[in-house]
Amino acid sequence: FRATMRVANRHDHALLRANAVHHRTDALSSIAVFIGLLASMYGFSSGDLVAALVVGLLLLRAGLRIMWEAGLELSEAGVDSETYTVMRELILETGGVEDLHLLKTKTVGGRIFAEAHVQVHPKLSVTQGHEIAHRAVDRVMEALPLLQDLTVHVDPEDDQEDAPALPNGYEIEAAVRSAWKDATGTNPIELTLHLLVQGTTAVLVCSSEVNDEAIASGRDAVMRLDHVEDVQVLSPR
Repeated sequence: FRATMRVANRHDHALLRANAVHHRTDALSSIAVFIGLLASMYGFSSGDLVAALVVGLLLLRAGLRIMWEAGLELSEAGVDSETYTVMRELILETGGVEDLHLLKTKTVGGRIFAEAHVQVHPKLSVTQGHEIAHRAVDRVMEALPLLQDLTVHVDPEDDQEDAPALPNGYEIEAAVRSAWKDATGTNPIELTLHLLVQGTTAVLVCSSEVNDEAIASGRDAVMRLDHVEDVQVLSPR
């Protein structure tokens, strides 16, 4: 029993734990039957009945325990609170992670699968956010050998169910390009949008042919658009 249970706990394997419980139940049942037989031989007529009752209770206890663990396995129950806390702290301590507003876990076949939503600075590039997510995954995977997979979603803001939706970036980009062209007569060389719930920051790189007056006119035109909070214009001049 102890050897099998030790291996089961090391690998967090429900089937091996059930097998260990089966070994112990067999041993205890044999002892109960032997004691009941001795009691009957020495004049205690109800010895075999008591032994049968004890064996039945042992089997019932073992069966309920196995059913409970199997139910947790089938329902893909989450990890225990201690493991959850370790995962959360490791992710939050990763450089670049500003907050963690969602962490879901489940266990299947003794392995852990998890999903996390981390919040980073809203003006980081996609590459920077991707690198932060990779470092968070590596830290947790190294600390928890039973972790099979961790998916980290990078968010610029808290995107929980009650959070307002981000504005439509495609529509804002089209509106910014149109407003800039109408005001300056040129298209921006590059356009980057930082989309936030409270407003969008547009960063434009304009042609060197656009003078200061046209730049000011273009900035004003873009600032009048809905959802645009700030406009930064970079000129190669």
